[in-house]
Amino acid sequence: MRLSDGMNFPHPVLAKWRDDHSDGYLEAKIAYREDQASDRISIACDLKISNSEIEKLLQDGKAAIGIFALGVATGVRELIPLTIGKSVYSFSPGALLGTVNLRPLVWTVHEIPNWEPAGVHEEFPSRFNLRKGDILAMGEEFQIEIGNLPLPNLETIFSIVVREDLEKGELEVNLDSEKITVLAGRDTYDLIERMRNHKQLAAVVMNSLYVPVVMEVLSILRSEKGTGQYQGKRWVAPFVERCEKLEVAYDSDSSSLIYDACKLLAVPFHDLEAVEGVWA
Repeated sequence: MRLSDGMNFPHPVLAKWRDDHSDGYLEAKIAYREDQASDRISIACDLKISNSEIEKLLQDGKAAIGIFALGVATGVRELIPLTIGKSVYSFSPGALLGTVNLRPLVWTVHEIPNWEPAGVHEEFPSRFNLRKGDILAMGEEFQIEIGNLPLPNLETIFSIVVREDLEKGELEVNLDSEKITVLAGRDTYDLIERMRNHKQLAAVVMNSLYVPVVMEVLSILRSEKGTGQYQGKRWVAPFVERCEKLEVAYDSDSSSLIYDACKLLAVPFHDLEAVEGVWA
């Protein structure tokens, strides 16, 4: 659900574009920071509210103030409690991508029977029975653009897990999870983790593991003519958006798998130059 300025409510809602309340406002200043290293997005908010009736509900713990975050690309729909004044909230790595809408809100956290606010428009009755989760105040919606390409950090849509019955060196790919999951035997998994944590050898993992894994993903999607059976999985939207931005076909075999995999991973073979000193 997306909250719009024109929504109707059976009770008064404080907003600058509504006359439900005779005075007051909910205002917000919102900024964000994108940490390239961790692929984590942090939202900084400065929330201000002026309405004695709603402020009392906040002080009594009957209502909460915060923001509603809506990210279409990754399916994020999150109601985030914050505080009046300045606060910071960090999303999990990879949670946000592309266009994200942020709406300041005040909402009830308990049922509130017989609420009798003063100074509301005469068209409303004198008292209200509020349900848990009812919106009491709305601020103007902010829209931010998270500028990373969908595969800036492979940990955002890929995961590597152990499957004990696999032999050393064997790998399998599973697309039925929220992330593209690489299955590896215990010894192979441990080797991959050691190399991933080594500054220079991480480039070897990119070329020896992720290139063939992305080739396998493309092969599966092309054989199934698209992502239809995986719709709803969190990895799909970022992967498809990356393909579309780089003009890589994921639903037809119009070009070679290895060429397209390297294109999606920003030609990782060049990064192997940093490895030369390891064995020189």
